[in-house]
Amino acid sequence: MQEANVLVEKLKYTIPNTYIEAIRTPQAEQWKKAVLEEINSINKKEVYTLVDKSEIPKGALVNLAYSEKMV
Repeated sequence: MQEANVLVEKLKYTIPNTYIEAIRTPQAEQWKKAVLEEINSINKKEVYTLVDKSEIPKGALVNLAYSEKMV
């Protein structure tokens, strides 16, 4: 996990690199909510094309980037 210094209640925690890492953190519920919001946004904007699984090149991966939004 990439270390991140965050000035949120003077806590230091890490930003996960994968979904598995994200759901194993104390912020798991927030990460799950953020992932669902992102998926819903992608679906709403129709920024994808569904293809048959056999058309996907071997080794092609989908990866989510995890980051903190400072408000």
